[in-house]
Amino acid sequence: MNMKKISAAIALTTMSSGTLAAGFQLAEHSAAGLGRAFAGEGAVADNAAVIARNPAAMSLFKTVSLSGGISYVDPNINIEGTNTYMTATGPQTIAANAEDVAPTAIIPNGYIIVPLNDKWAFGLALNSHFGLKTDYPTDFAASESAGVADIATYNINPQVSYRINDMITLGAGVSVIYGHAEFGVSNSQASQANISGGIYQSTYAAGIAQGLTPAQAAAQAAAVAGAATPAVGTKLAHVEGDGWTWGYNLGAMFELSESTRIGLTYRSEIDMEFDGDLDGWSPTKLDPSVGDFDGSYSSPGSAQTDLPSMLELSLHTYLTDTISMQASWQRIGWSSFETLEVELDNGDPNLVLAKNYWDDTNRYAVGFGYDLNSALTFRVGYALDESPVSDTYRNLSIPDAERTWITAGMTWNISNNSSMDVGFARVSGDDATINYTSSTSTVFNGEIAKGDANIAAVSYNYSF
Repeated sequence: MNMKKISAAIALTTMSSGTLAAGFQLAEHSAAGLGRAFAGEGAVADNAAVIARNPAAMSLFKTVSLSGGISYVDPNINIEGTNTYMTATGPQTIAANAEDVAPTAIIPNGYIIVPLNDKWAFGLALNSHFGLKTDYPTDFAASESAGVADIATYNINPQVSYRINDMITLGAGVSVIYGHAEFGVSNSQASQANISGGIYQSTYAAGIAQGLTPAQAAAQAAAVAGAATPAVGTKLAHVEGDGWTWGYNLGAMFELSESTRIGLTYRSEIDMEFDGDLDGWSPTKLDPSVGDFDGSYSSPGSAQTDLPSMLELSLHTYLTDTISMQASWQRIGWSSFETLEVELDNGDPNLVLAKNYWDDTNRYAVGFGYDLNSALTFRVGYALDESPVSDTYRNLSIPDAERTWITAGMTWNISNNSSMDVGFARVSGDDATINYTSSTSTVFNGEIAKGDANIAAVSYNYSF
């Protein structure tokens, strides 16, 4: 492995481990929705949170309505495996295990709907559609492949709706989106060995080319490798940045009868750019000829990526006077999330930091509600959430797999004007393997030993 190849490898590993190589959509937009596994979200319209999915649903509200709440997400993800690297005597394998690599999170939301007349309505949604975080311990034995990966988006989404007739309403909105991202990896024992070996080989080859004897070249290479190899724990790269962008959403509501509605919605693909700073280590920054063995560097720069579009078809209907059913099909365009490319201001060439081989995915959900009386409604739901990443391309930063949701919730109508929702979900991930070769040539082989999550949510609603 030559010096140039190691340099490119370290830069690539740094970001590919943090570029979210699996789905990171957030569905947690309301407590009532959580109780029915977010089935029928674009058609139910039981509170103002419906505009998280369908702006056309605002036509169903006759007075100003507010809704706001929080979701508490407690994932439990454990990783078990081994990390293999090269030594002078051959491959060496060490255990590489980590527990609770995804910390808990709180996701807030808020909505307001303002009917303007019998045709027009205005609304504002404050929520998030994408986000994730994994945070491996600093002593993780494959820390060159996964360290911290954190991305959060915040959506400010004004919307309007127009009722065409008693059956059809159309809606549209524009989203102003703020995003923040942080990614980082560090040197482990395994990557240190590979980096040292690469520097040794490159320096040895250069010495031979300069006319040194094999013994002289070997001595020089050993000295350079010993001085230049970064210590375990050294940041191979850390990047943090933020940015603003925009998108749009469209919706239609079809009221087939007093008890049955269908919603059709579309949320656009988002072109997101993060501006920030990159701190890292690269062999290309070494110059042993002048005694410079420090490969650390930093540079401002920007990274661009595309977040997927979402198409959703929703159904809400009453089967009896007290039992309702909801269903949804959602198509998420993850295939648009192809690359993450960083442009550095220090003059270095642009780096294509990740190439994702993702597929578009489907989410299927069904839910039921039971109106016990005028004060209480109970809900249950089930959803199947496909993963966009196959076994071949799964990595450690986003240890994602197909998920199933089992949910329950209820609404308490406190008065004619106010209500409170609570919801709970148990999310179970399928067993999945991870076979990942880092760009410093270490090889992780393992599995998601546990990939579950508990979600709880509470919302308060008020109509004037």
